[in-house]
Amino acid sequence: MPTRDPQRTRLLARGWPVGSRRSGFSKASRGFSPAWGSCGVTSHDRVGYVAIGDERAGGVIIEAGEAKAESWEDLIAGAGAHIRPPVVAQEFVGGLTSASRPQKLRCDDGNLYAVKFRGNPYGNGRAIFTEQVVAVLGRLIGAPVPDVRLVRVTDELLSLLNLDINGQPATSGLQHGSLWQEGFSDREGLSHLDENRSSFAALRLLYSWLFCAGDHQFIYRNAPPRNVLSVDHSCFLPDGTAWSGRRLEEHQDSVTLDPYFDSLALKEEDQAATLDRLESVERTEIARVTATPPDEWGVLLGERVAFAEYVARRRIRLLEHFGRGAA
Repeated sequence: MPTRDPQRTRLLARGWPVGSRRSGFSKASRGFSPAWGSCGVTSHDRVGYVAIGDERAGGVIIEAGEAKAESWEDLIAGAGAHIRPPVVAQEFVGGLTSASRPQKLRCDDGNLYAVKFRGNPYGNGRAIFTEQVVAVLGRLIGAPVPDVRLVRVTDELLSLLNLDINGQPATSGLQHGSLWQEGFSDREGLSHLDENRSSFAALRLLYSWLFCAGDHQFIYRNAPPRNVLSVDHSCFLPDGTAWSGRRLEEHQDSVTLDPYFDSLALKEEDQAATLDRLESVERTEIARVTATPPDEWGVLLGERVAFAEYVARRRIRLLEHFGRGAA
């Protein structure tokens, strides 16, 4: 029997791809046709060995010496059962004056959300897709970002508001909601470092992992401890609100630390816990995050596949930067 490579075993057992076979997707059937390079991590046809019966081998077909990870398309399609159900907006509380025209809506879970609509002046459904997935991935690694939810806004509620979004009446359906933060400041720069070293370290990793195209926005609790929160993430990903599957492919292996945080002189111990969490991120979790935004936001399956691959590849590259392997 061939000798098992422990590293390949760990990767396959966690659902991470190993191999170098070229793959792609039909433009006609998927809406985007990336040509993945051969750099050791791809999205199809893995060969290696796994421990038979490993209960953590989610998404991996286990054979006597051959393992094949499920494609991103299959993982994304199968993630629907694990997506948090939307909350339903029940009461209009007020509007905000920022560029994306968020509305404060109280929902059926009792919480207040800042809700951004499709077609807002600062981006289409692609922008709120980015806001949703960046926040969920941020919380997955313990970065200080607000909880986000899909918020269902009904025709009945809209009929009472006469709400205009970018010159057009607001439409009902699923929108992006960020849990409203009472007792926090307006937008500020980097501040209150002594109380937020590990938080800023987590944010630097998040911003470097997914790439912030600009517009770093932080708010702080008004009373001690002055905890930081990162908000408004629509400008993440290459080209911000105009990101495309092709641009994600071009940037999936070029990872550098976000220089915005350089002045903080963050240390290894500040980021150790977040790196541990980043190491533990599963392929199936990336698929679940990618599948969460609804189809009505206009992001095609091929673009979602490109996003999932972008997130997975950049995770590996970021961990390599710190001398860590992707488990």
